[in-house]
Amino acid sequence: MRNGLLLALLLGVLLATPRAAGQSAGETAPAVTAAPDATRLFIESCASCHGPDRMGLLAPPLMQQTLTRFSDEQIRDLLRKGIPGTRMPSFTLTLDDAKIAELIRFIRRPGTISWSDADVAASRKVHEPDGPPQPVGDTEDLTAVVERGTGNVLFIQDHELIREVFFPNVHGGLKYVGDKLFVPARTGFVMRLDLPTVRPELTVRAGIYLRNIEVSPEHVIAACSLPPSLVFFDHDLTWKKTILLDADPSAVTRLDERRFLVTFNDRPKLLLVEGDQVTREIPVSAPYKQCARVGDLVIGTNGKTIFATDFVSEAKLEDSAIPHIAAGEFWEQDGVTMWATPKIDTHGITVYRVRRGGGSDEPARIDKVAQIEATALPVRGHTNTFVRTHPALDFLVTTSGSDVLIVSKQDFTVRRTLTPMKGKMALHTEFSQDGSTLFVSVYDERGGIFMFDTRDFSLRGMIPAAKPAGQYNRFMKSWRN
Repeated sequence: MRNGLLLALLLGVLLATPRAAGQSAGETAPAVTAAPDATRLFIESCASCHGPDRMGLLAPPLMQQTLTRFSDEQIRDLLRKGIPGTRMPSFTLTLDDAKIAELIRFIRRPGTISWSDADVAASRKVHEPDGPPQPVGDTEDLTAVVERGTGNVLFIQDHELIREVFFPNVHGGLKYVGDKLFVPARTGFVMRLDLPTVRPELTVRAGIYLRNIEVSPEHVIAACSLPPSLVFFDHDLTWKKTILLDADPSAVTRLDERRFLVTFNDRPKLLLVEGDQVTREIPVSAPYKQCARVGDLVIGTNGKTIFATDFVSEAKLEDSAIPHIAAGEFWEQDGVTMWATPKIDTHGITVYRVRRGGGSDEPARIDKVAQIEATALPVRGHTNTFVRTHPALDFLVTTSGSDVLIVSKQDFTVRRTLTPMKGKMALHTEFSQDGSTLFVSVYDERGGIFMFDTRDFSLRGMIPAAKPAGQYNRFMKSWRN
């Protein structure tokens, strides 16, 4: 079933609509003050995906707080052209310039958002099985792939597509805990799937706009932008606690089983969370918009500079713009931590050696080791260069335009080049549990997931998919954590 569960997953979970500030449960939210034509245009053209209250449903919220990075002209282009391969259609035939201008004015209106703890708790939904259980066998080597073109999450086992689950706007990384998989959406929803059957079990809405989730043996933690908060659930997605934040978080990152780090988009500070308590605020020299844990160090970036801190000292690498810290890979080599990351300024891959400092007299260091040439193509404001490896293999893989480069871990030379679909963009890559298979997503409406044997790089098979993106093998995700 290509869109199994379809709207039932999300339409059914919207049991509580966001309330205006001060509104009591059961009261009707006050209507947005705007021209009747604008309201009608929004209901007719946008509400089915973005929600009648603009708070998001199958697509992200539409209000000034979530549109700050878009100019009016960019929004006009999206309305005229749509986004191919997504649920966003072209409105060229139904909306003229005057209607588009009125619609933009309408969605530019700031929304008053009140998503309370009661709203979070009320949004929790238990999903009934859609048929008898169909066990999938050993789930240790299960790989989940986000299919942007359909809103599905695809599940691959033994080189075959075994399940498709409809859950659009996946954002922030999938997380495995025991026999459960937690999937976050930009719209604030979090879904729990049962791995032995790969079926949705629970859904909850943590907020209106979500950055990412993290997991611990006790909690699922959602970092939300609207409202700015950390929302704690148990593994049954029952709400436990909310910590309100004074700024927009960029992410919550796991340090170990009980400690987490919160970074911010525009505040030069880190919050250390232990269990479900903020125990320390750590000042840093600039906002760490993204970060990753590497042993005792935290590597962060603000888009222009790379930072390394052990919470005592801080090292900086100026003018080192990277698109996304999760696009790189860390690994241990001869007792040294290595890091290969895509760069925006050089359009290639830079390899670093990361060293922990010995206190204020010996700060942490990040030393450049090698540069690998790779072609980066723009994907909605980012680049499509990613780096991945496997602990049992002696090479890295990185995407480069239509190609996938096989790069030696010893001298960082390109050993081999694979081209899954000539002229089509190679995007994310991933490995199977034992490293015997390399998965490559070709990001195209008629793309697919190509599976190569890592012994001789012969093609083992291909699963057709519409704009497949992030890939998450259960073992590899655990290894990276």
